[in-house]
Amino acid sequence: MTDAEQQILSALLAEPREDLNVEIKGWLDFKNAPDKAVLAKAAIALANSGGGIIVLGLSENKSEGATWISEDRPSDLPKYTDDVIGSAIAKYADPMPDYELKFVQHPDTGIQHVFVSVVGGLTEPVIAKKGLDKIIVENRCYVRKLGPARSEEPTSALEWRELFNRCVRNNRTALIDGFRGMLDSRFVAAEVTPDNQEILRKFIVESRERWKLLVQDLPADEPARLDNGAFEFGFALPSFVGLSGPKELSDLMAMARMRIHASYGPFRVRNLETHQPYTFKGALESWAGKPNDPHGFRPHPIGCSFWRATTNGMFYHIEGLFDDESIKDREPARFFEISYAIRRVAAFLLYATTIAEQFDDTTRIMVLGSYSGMRDRILFRDNDHWEQRVRNRSHDDSATLGPKLLLTTSVYDNLDEITYELLREMFQNFWLVDLKPELVSAQVGILKNQGY
Repeated sequence: MTDAEQQILSALLAEPREDLNVEIKGWLDFKNAPDKAVLAKAAIALANSGGGIIVLGLSENKSEGATWISEDRPSDLPKYTDDVIGSAIAKYADPMPDYELKFVQHPDTGIQHVFVSVVGGLTEPVIAKKGLDKIIVENRCYVRKLGPARSEEPTSALEWRELFNRCVRNNRTALIDGFRGMLDSRFVAAEVTPDNQEILRKFIVESRERWKLLVQDLPADEPARLDNGAFEFGFALPSFVGLSGPKELSDLMAMARMRIHASYGPFRVRNLETHQPYTFKGALESWAGKPNDPHGFRPHPIGCSFWRATTNGMFYHIEGLFDDESIKDREPARFFEISYAIRRVAAFLLYATTIAEQFDDTTRIMVLGSYSGMRDRILFRDNDHWEQRVRNRSHDDSATLGPKLLLTTSVYDNLDEITYELLREMFQNFWLVDLKPELVSAQVGILKNQGY
């Protein structure tokens, strides 16, 4: 497990929440059939929803605003191993989804918790091949659902469509990957027009100014100020016909978050009442950097995100940089991790595509991103040995990604090429480093198949 993965899972323990890609359970005893069924049902639902994480060892406590409590592992509970977990899932799931077993200590209690990371990317739905009592039903399919997050059978046309579309996309990607060994498949980008570009730039500037008003009175040491640097991403749907209101927009954005399996996903909503989306001057927005958190939680800069969206198809997101948390010998504002940056940009492209795919008449996406606070940061990869890393420093403080006008149907199948084109020029700031296409393809593959 890399340092980045360790930190993300630790952050999930520090601020636990269930969503479409995270399901939390107490300690399960796999000597008991019901506990096996509980795990298998969660794994089936996550696999059918594109992948995600099952967290074990947290109990729900609804008193005094506390949602989840880190519990001591029962002394008589058998050790969790790959064989034990795999056997429990395989007893009920067909086909058997891939998974990874990980162990991370709670940052406050020191208790070691268990993470079952269920891999997505399946080309057919996973069903329950047998049932047990009322926990899991034979020949039923399960997915993750919204409000509150839960694992249930798909019932609406939208839920079934999303499940089948995901399988079709994965089948198509496998076919295209086979051809890429013989052909140089390139994505098709539409022409960027001055009008489209100016409309998106104007919305990004307006949204940034709105965010600045929110943070201007924060204390100097607040992570939400993003003083060390920030990542911005905006996108617009030029042919978008519009939505009926903020509620429909909020539901659409929540559905898009199903595709992105990260503790800090694009257009994230923290699981606190004070951080839920709200309307301001006609736009829907959410700010995860509000002071006076009821739990005394001081989030990582990347968790202090602000986003803004409108019913006519304009979207903006700003967040801190992942590398600005002090871990090991890393100091804030000193490093820039390559792999995480690649997956981050690709994740936002997937999110924008998921929004656009819900509408037959929305065939193009205008994207524009940027990084700030980059000067003198050192480029590195998370699995590098610290003493061996190449100290490529950025000589520029900012970098722009885009603008690009993309065909909606081209994004998913050519995600690695599009991500490469957006990031290639920025990496030249690090003493003319050439971004390697094979590195981008590998990281995009991780995002598509496993989340991050």
